[in-house]
Amino acid sequence: MKMKALAVALLAAVLLGVGCVRTANDSSAMAVPFVKDQFASRYNVALPRLIMATRVVLARNGTAVVDNAVNNSFEYRVNERRVFVKCREIEPGVSEIVIQARTKFGGADLETARDLDKQIALQITQTR
Repeated sequence: MKMKALAVALLAAVLLGVGCVRTANDSSAMAVPFVKDQFASRYNVALPRLIMATRVVLARNGTAVVDNAVNNSFEYRVNERRVFVKCREIEPGVSEIVIQARTKFGGADLETARDLDKQIALQITQTR
């Protein structure tokens, strides 16, 4: 009886550890909450140029799931990861990009997010 109660308590703890989180493209996804999973950068470029560089890099690395031109957000599959990206203009000539990468089971993958951010920065410099 004690083993069953312990197993139920352990299962409840595991299920409570996973929940819905807000993604960079303003949707929600199953993931482990309270874990740093996004990386933000600001660039001294106009928003259309940042969006173009982002599309090139994401298309080179993965497959498009969502490409929302209205709010400048993207969802791609890159190396078995779900990558959410949001681009926005902070002020004229300064743009920000937020990249969020999640594993299949909802864990954070900052390494992929940072790698994509570096590639986007290099793509911006190549298109000048």
